[in-house]
Amino acid sequence: MKHSILFFFGVLITTIATAQQRFTLTGIITDTEGEPLIGATVFIHETKKGTATDIHGQFTITDLKPGSYHLHFSYVGYHALTQTAIIKDRNSQLRIQLEESVNELHEIVIESNPLKLSQRENSVLIESVDENFIKKNTGTTLMHSLAQLPGVNYINMGVGVSKPVIRGLSHNRVVVADNGIKQEGQQWGSDHGLEIDQFNVEQMDILKGPASLAYGSDGLGGVIIIKHPNSLPKGKHQAKVQLLAKTNNDTYGLTAQAKGNHKGLSYRLRLTGLDYGDYKVPAQTFEYNRFILPIEHQRLKNTAGNERHLSATVGINRNWGYSHLTVSNFHQNTGIFSGAVGIPRAYQLDHDGDFKNIDLPAQEINHFKVISNSNIMIGKNWLEVDLGYQNNLRQERSYPHAHGRPVDSTNVDALELTLQTFTANARYFVNQHEEFETIFGFQTAYQQNRTGGFEFLIPAYHKYEAGLFSIFKYHASDRWVFNGGLRLDMAHIDAEETTYPFWYRSEYIADVQRNPAVKRDFFNYSAGIGLAFIPDPYWSYKLNLGKTFRIPSPPELTANGIHHGTFRFEKGNADLKAEEGYQLDAGIFYERSQWMISTSLFANYFQNYIYLSPNGRFPREEIDGELYPYPESGQEYAYKQAPAMHWGGEVNVQYKPTSRLKLYASGEYVWIQNTKTQLPLPFTPPYSIKLDAEYHLPIQTAILSGAFLKTNYSIYGSQNRVDQNEPTTKGYELLNASMGLEFGRKGFMELLFQAQNITDRLYLNHLSKYRILNLPEPGRNFVITAIFKLTGSSHQKEG
Repeated sequence: MKHSILFFFGVLITTIATAQQRFTLTGIITDTEGEPLIGATVFIHETKKGTATDIHGQFTITDLKPGSYHLHFSYVGYHALTQTAIIKDRNSQLRIQLEESVNELHEIVIESNPLKLSQRENSVLIESVDENFIKKNTGTTLMHSLAQLPGVNYINMGVGVSKPVIRGLSHNRVVVADNGIKQEGQQWGSDHGLEIDQFNVEQMDILKGPASLAYGSDGLGGVIIIKHPNSLPKGKHQAKVQLLAKTNNDTYGLTAQAKGNHKGLSYRLRLTGLDYGDYKVPAQTFEYNRFILPIEHQRLKNTAGNERHLSATVGINRNWGYSHLTVSNFHQNTGIFSGAVGIPRAYQLDHDGDFKNIDLPAQEINHFKVISNSNIMIGKNWLEVDLGYQNNLRQERSYPHAHGRPVDSTNVDALELTLQTFTANARYFVNQHEEFETIFGFQTAYQQNRTGGFEFLIPAYHKYEAGLFSIFKYHASDRWVFNGGLRLDMAHIDAEETTYPFWYRSEYIADVQRNPAVKRDFFNYSAGIGLAFIPDPYWSYKLNLGKTFRIPSPPELTANGIHHGTFRFEKGNADLKAEEGYQLDAGIFYERSQWMISTSLFANYFQNYIYLSPNGRFPREEIDGELYPYPESGQEYAYKQAPAMHWGGEVNVQYKPTSRLKLYASGEYVWIQNTKTQLPLPFTPPYSIKLDAEYHLPIQTAILSGAFLKTNYSIYGSQNRVDQNEPTTKGYELLNASMGLEFGRKGFMELLFQAQNITDRLYLNHLSKYRILNLPEPGRNFVITAIFKLTGSSHQKEG
């Protein structure tokens, strides 16, 4: 056996390292009139190597092995283009034409879908954003910025914590993939944010709709893919510093990045620090349970926080592929509104003299990640391997007497959750013909969750899951593109029996069982088929059908405790079945001249849909025949299961009347209903309409190289379709504006100004965890960002 293993690795290494003939790929990139595009970018996905066109629009890439390559071509103001090139036994030449683009987001290469399909060829619509979009739409969190896209929302707790919602689905129905690795950080909790440094994101894709085939059962609702940034060419180096200030909560922040490529060794380093205070609201009081409570100085007490993040990447890019290693650490310490733990009382809300201190209750999160990404040429095919390790430490702090225990100021660790995740993904790309490509993939993950603290919410558990899948694409003709696949998944969950002491009015009552031992095994399949019909260069019609399923998460099976960040008691159900869904997506995409229009409709039927529902009562524990209420618990929310219908759609229209003016309009609507009770499912976002106008000023001086003005008007409808015991929420409108200035020929400095909620509108966000307390969202906010960039180069031959 030992000799067989050594022989296998010897053959593999020999295959990879064996010298082969090297070939050269040359070409020219022009516009539709045949004029060369100077400085257009050419990038090879498989090797992470690229170049730019010269003054004649020509490019040269040398030292290529025989095989299949996905080439990405992009140029500012033009459609990005993806093309497959198969290098066989000779040098190759290409002639590429790029078309002008109405939508700047379509100037971004979409490469996150495993099949590398273009927007026109894909059977579902994909939204792609880059750091320019995020910069122009800077929010309090990454998800706040992405919420400008139709179909994308967020659940928030204050200003520093938010999580993604796609088409009304969230938590364990939306995957966030960071550099190919699924983010694992207690995402089941509504008050548990996304542990991603928003300034460290340079490009991302949002897949709206079923993505279980490639990303596992939790991709049932969609995927947010944070992509590994492209390496700079050899000899190129860049440093960037960004300063940030916000008036609403006195935010001050700095993020700095250095990246480059020294003789084929690429590197990237990012440091981020943020400090912010209690946020301001346009109200002096709020109403809870018919009591009028004060908001002193119009600031929500104890909503301050701070963040410290670090990320470092090093890697090599060669003709056989690439290998990159990323180490990152996300650290956030944030207060929780003083009235959110237990029943709000006026004395808890008195100003303590400091708007920036973090008092109790509070939560501290540290998320450490190590990710390895490699792409290796084997023969003429490619093997992608992603390996990851994550350690998520969540500490929630509170006073013991708020939980019925004796006063003890030295013991404030209410809840501690430590989640370790080991992940391994592999994808083997077989592409012998340009018309047909197949991917075979394997994914596996192992999780261990440990618990601590004087309060109980979920038990310690182990979870193992694995999946096998195959995906194909077939270019039947220039007009028809088909894609589809099949996936098999299994999972094993083993949760420990847990007992905890029960306290009532500072008196110990008894040890009670909070959850029994739970051992569950799951096995199921996902399948999908999609097509894109492209009758001409302007229109694309899309249809996608899929059967999906989702494995219940351990908290859905085992939770049984007070979740103070969400002001409720959560109760799991150990007998939950796996969700199964049948999903349909249809879309139309049109772009010509000054117009871009996209529409998408979706209809999904879920068997055994799992949801958390308020049941209108407060939890009690029976001990020796007596009922004891859980202290300061809030209403009980129980995990339930029922058949459900989920449908809706998005529309996005963009018009470019002049080369400098862009007009945008988008809208979305989501409808979810329990077909058993005929009641809406809780926590559904309302419809929204967003209107934008962006104008680029005709300014070109020795100092100022560019400027833009932008305004945004958003309308959010009332949400009256609510579950029993869920409050309705009134609609509202928000007005925002921004401007940007760019200095120097190479944009060495940028200044951006934003005014958010200009009218200081008082409103409630239906998806906010503070909504149940009738707490308003932040008021007027002014944001200023200064970016300084320095680039340099050394003469190194690009091979």
